[in-house]
Order: sequence, then structure tokens, then C-alpha cells
Amino acid sequence: MGRGSISILLLISLSLSSVSSRPPSDIQLHESHTDYVVEAGRRLVVDCGETVAGQSGPVSWLKDGTPLKPNSRISFNLNKQRMKIRNVSLKDNGEYSCQVRGEKGDRYNMSLSVLKLVS
Repeated sequence: MGRGSISILLLISLSLSSVSSRPPSDIQLHESHTDYVVEAGRRLVVDCGETVAGQSGPVSWLKDGTPLKPNSRISFNLNKQRMKIRNVSLKDNGEYSCQVRGEKGDRYNMSLSVLKLVS
């Protein structure tokens, strides 16, 4: 099996203006889009398993090359194919990767870049 790679760019725009009383909606990433602008306080949902070449197998998530562990803002579903980041902020800036090991041990990567917008 060959090696596949998908890149997704996420731009985060932070605003200090008042927060709306309605709860923020989720931002879902799909491989057909490459640029995203996300307001502070949003929840980001990223799927790996279905996005990466239709492969199934153990999934791992990394931020800046370091394995990500769940915490009060970052969570994963049972099989780790979906990552959720609550209350997106500047501290989420970095390079994210999801890796799926295929049946033959192949590794597939999807990268997510989080950047602050400068106006």
C-alpha cells in the first residue's frame, strides 16, 4: 500500500469583543476544504479515520510532534478517530497530525496548521 498525505489549514481569528449569548456551533473539518477561520470560544471537531485514505486501524494524534493526551479542553472518541477541542484559543496554535496505521503497517498523515490572523 502507498503512503497518503492530506493537509488542512486552520486559521484562528481571536476577538476581544463581547461574546454572544448563544452557544457557539461546532466547526467540522472535511478534506474538501483547506482554509478555515474560527472565532475564539468555538469548539473544533476534526475527523481522522474517514479522511485519511479510507484506512482503519489504530489512530494517534500529535501536536508539534508530541503525542496529544485528553485534558479539560481536548477529547477523543473511543477509537480516537475524532478529536474535539473546546474553547479554541491561541494556545491551540501548532501543527497537528493524525496518524492511522493501515493493515500492512502503513502510516497516513493529515496535518492541521493553526495560525493567528493579523489585521
